[in-house]
Amino acid sequence: MRTLENLSRATEALALRKHAGLRPTPTGVPGLSAMRSTAPSLLDHDLFGPVFCLVLSGAKTTRFDAGEVAFHAGQAVCISLDLPAVSQVVRASPAEPYLALGLQLDMAELRELAPQVPAGDDATPQPLASAEATPELVDAMARLLSLEDRADLALMAPLYLRELHLLLLQSPLGAMLRRLARPETEETQIARALSQLRRAPGAHLRIDDLARASGMSPSLFHRRFREITGTTPLQFHKRLRLLEARRLLQQEGHGVTQAAFEVGYESPSHFSRDYRRLFGLSPRQDLSTTGA
Repeated sequence: MRTLENLSRATEALALRKHAGLRPTPTGVPGLSAMRSTAPSLLDHDLFGPVFCLVLSGAKTTRFDAGEVAFHAGQAVCISLDLPAVSQVVRASPAEPYLALGLQLDMAELRELAPQVPAGDDATPQPLASAEATPELVDAMARLLSLEDRADLALMAPLYLRELHLLLLQSPLGAMLRRLARPETEETQIARALSQLRRAPGAHLRIDDLARASGMSPSLFHRRFREITGTTPLQFHKRLRLLEARRLLQQEGHGVTQAAFEVGYESPSHFSRDYRRLFGLSPRQDLSTTGA
């Protein structure tokens, strides 16, 4: 069985070969990415989808509306829902970089496997969970990573990915995943609403429509949304719009007014105020600091 130390060496070699940075860098394995940083980072806003992360060295904190997770070498982290977050690498150096592997989770795979896993005591599942990585999880991730340069990647990857999804469902990290794999739960309905908002951040938000699609009354939808995500539907939607606008500005070359209209703002000045409130800089200041 491969150890955390062996996996760290293999990931470090791959990360250097691919010039991986703090943003997830795809490997040759579907859904698997590597992250590496040789110094502590500034606060970074991002949107996390359902993902499993294994930290191999260094340390990082990630703050969601639903709570905060601090994780270090040897810890496994599972984020079950589409959630905006603020992250920061807090321990990293050239001698001991922050190094991690991330795996995008396949909800269809989880739904197929869930009936084979005992439900457990999932009365209060959390959308983010962390724990010390089990030897089984470390070994499964190491075997998955080892496929990158192998000729049988296309044949073996689905088998290894299936095993990892099953291990997660069986682990203490999998309480929310087990709930989300059942189509009738309120958590599943909220997850579908989150995915709908993420797919169209510029769309006009009507809570009544989301509630109706989720099979809930508006008041129940609002309450369960806040209990699960830590924020309201309106605040969540605003965060998505601003994150998408920042992506348009920095990666797509949009102007400030164009980005504002693209994500559904009617007033560029209103957009700029909200942008500054979230990111600490106006859109134009933010662009100048990133060099976009």
